[in-house]
Amino acid sequence: MAGQMSSLISSPQSLGNVLARTRRASAMTQAEVAEKADLRQATVSKVENGDQGVRLETVLALLEANDLELVVRAREDAA
Repeated sequence: MAGQMSSLISSPQSLGNVLARTRRASAMTQAEVAEKADLRQATVSKVENGDQGVRLETVLALLEANDLELVVRAREDAA
């Protein structure tokens, strides 16, 4: 991606929102992302709609298909 986007993901819904927003900004359809990620379009839809039963492998495939990456860091408010 051209710009640096950073989003705090705190729920399946927030992950789905980021994936959908990124996909739309790239002018891709769910079917196109599904093809890039080797998933079904219905799976992309489920994740974008905040399904809580998604496998980590699926999330990672969708992140890659959307040119995103997962970064894990300590919480800023952690004591």
